[in-house]
Amino acid sequence: MNNDPLYTTNRDRLKDIWLIPGILISIFLGWLVSGKGMSVGVLLSVFPFLAGFFVLIFLKPRIGLIFFLIYCFIMPTLGKHIDGLQAGLGQDALLILTWLGIIFQRTRVYKFRHLNNDLMWLTFVWFVITVLEIANPERPSILGWVYEMRSATLYWILSVPLVFLVFNKV
Repeated sequence: MNNDPLYTTNRDRLKDIWLIPGILISIFLGWLVSGKGMSVGVLLSVFPFLAGFFVLIFLKPRIGLIFFLIYCFIMPTLGKHIDGLQAGLGQDALLILTWLGIIFQRTRVYKFRHLNNDLMWLTFVWFVITVLEIANPERPSILGWVYEMRSATLYWILSVPLVFLVFNKV
């Protein structure tokens, strides 16, 4: 009875039910690209790679830190040739994403006891001094403090503990 070409069951129809939402999603995405331009199309084509990169960082935070180091050396070079390139937000995102990968890591337990050393205490003291600069009566603005704090303190206090946690073998 199953070999009869005229015989159909609901089981055969349920296999192809995914076609209807797939066709509707492709029509919507085509309409979106035609209305908003190619930037949406490029964003939609890059999105799966970004999602895979996020998953990779959450599985292996070491890759996130290595990519952060590579990113920090490549972006200033690209900034010389591309006007208006904002690379700092990418550095912030990579550091925070790598920290989230360490916090939600399930396969490896990181030993936070390695953070009790002189360099970490120096980093913490420098961060406290930078935060205390908010109370400076001669400060020009809070926004200027935030921009200076990002490059002088925030990257330091986020990256030094990451290196001790990720690259420490003992």
